[in-house]
Amino acid sequence: MQVRLLIDGVDRTGSLLERSWEIQGNAFGVLDHASFLLDDPTKAISSVTGKDVIIEDFSDALTRFFGGVLTDVSSYTHGLGRRFQCNALDWTFRLDRAVASETYRGKSDQYIITESVASPKGLFFSPTTDAELPGFIVNTTNVKIGKANTQFVQFKRDSIRDAMDTLADAIGFVWYVDPFK
Repeated sequence: MQVRLLIDGVDRTGSLLERSWEIQGNAFGVLDHASFLLDDPTKAISSVTGKDVIIEDFSDALTRFFGGVLTDVSSYTHGLGRRFQCNALDWTFRLDRAVASETYRGKSDQYIITESVASPKGLFFSPTTDAELPGFIVNTTNVKIGKANTQFVQFKRDSIRDAMDTLADAIGFVWYVDPFK
């Protein structure tokens, strides 16, 4: 299978060693992981952590196998050039870097998720900039409308991931961030 590799929007497919990439898909709150090798014979590539990584079908960009963040890059000499060993975690990784600070009583899970996204100071904001998570579009189409939470739900600077886990555990469902964010 031929894939396209995008790092921060730049097509790096030509540098990707064909049999070097691997995606480990997980479930139940464990982050998906991707690893791959880039060949840089001219030393022209600069690869740094924190960049967006997308691995998709070469002939169909609507078939995405992985979307996430470059978390580890190590380079080593190879011939006259170099190679990069790269590791990435799925988009859920970013949800550990934003926090939730809000209180809800008698509201459904769908309401909490939807209302929080609409509020700039609600559930989704960055602890350093008070801005919404960049590039995230929360889709509640598949969120099941449940009974109102009769319990008191309060988030005090909990990570977004922990807040979503709390809501999912309360109703017995799972949540995820797909490769399209």
